Amino acid sequence: MTQQGLNRDAGRNPAIPPIDNLDKCRNILACTECQSPLDMAPAVTQVTCLRCGKQYPIISGVPVMLKGSDAAAINIGANAQPARSVLRKLPLIGRFLRWVLNPPAGLINVAAAENYRCLREMLSGLDHPKLLFVGGADGLGFGSIHLGQKLLQSVINTDVALMPGVDLVADGHCLPFVDESFDGVVVQSVLQHTREPKVVVDEILRVLRPGGCVYSEIPFLQRYYPGYDFQRLTLEGLEFLFRDFEAIRTGISNGPASALAHVGAYAFAALLAFRSEAFYKILVTTFRWAFAPLRYLDWLVKDHEHSVEVAGGFYFLGRKQQGAH
Repeated sequence: MTQQGLNRDAGRNPAIPPIDNLDKCRNILACTECQSPLDMAPAVTQVTCLRCGKQYPIISGVPVMLKGSDAAAINIGANAQPARSVLRKLPLIGRFLRWVLNPPAGLINVAAAENYRCLREMLSGLDHPKLLFVGGADGLGFGSIHLGQKLLQSVINTDVALMPGVDLVADGHCLPFVDESFDGVVVQSVLQHTREPKVVVDEILRVLRPGGCVYSEIPFLQRYYPGYDFQRLTLEGLEFLFRDFEAIRTGISNGPASALAHVGAYAFAALLAFRSEAFYKILVTTFRWAFAPLRYLDWLVKDHEHSVEVAGGFYFLGRKQQGAH
């Protein structure tokens, strides 16, 4: 499950004061094999299931709570950090070239900021809300800064890759938490990278308390990323996926202008590259810069009745109903 959606290209959250990862998860962790409580006694290298004896390693202070053989395939995302640090130390001309060679993705998110403010309002009446990010990677989701500093400090951020900012390595198909642990769950630009999105949504339903909130985004007309990219959904498809929740708000996250700017750059590059991989890469970079300004037109057309037919992506903000399981 790749966790870095295109909607998170721009903007990262400010540094959140560090809290011990085990303390953040204390009393809500459960074994991925038998759903039993874990031995949370102080440990440097592992936590252990009190029932089946399964042991979960702790790497760099982060519990790795993957099920079965998945643990062997853990992606140590932090390994890429030294290379990034070297790039940041390049002279001015090197930094300029890095900027030129990394054009915008062509997408603009016209809904995330308002939806995160709405989510913050929905959780504002709780004294100590717990918020889970499924696949939050190293920067949570685009727009999540609008949750406010207090709520951000309550976040438990999970990902299948071990990288800075991740509190717990876990798979959304099998969340390592006891039932009804959280007041809110965010799964933003992640479900397209899951093999069985309905299983992930059912897990979100399980770990949410009655009345708890869920926020999700998923692409529609966006580029396919070979390797771990399984589906796109229409707005109706996204609403059906979350059919066990009460819908609060649904709509367009990336509009038709974003779809055109994003897909258009790759489409024109493929048409004009004449099967040359090197020429294709040059054209992609060129067209991404050329098409990127079009995305801002989404602010003008996002509410047009036909924009939903050719949108770049959609969102769902909902609530777990009383009695839902």
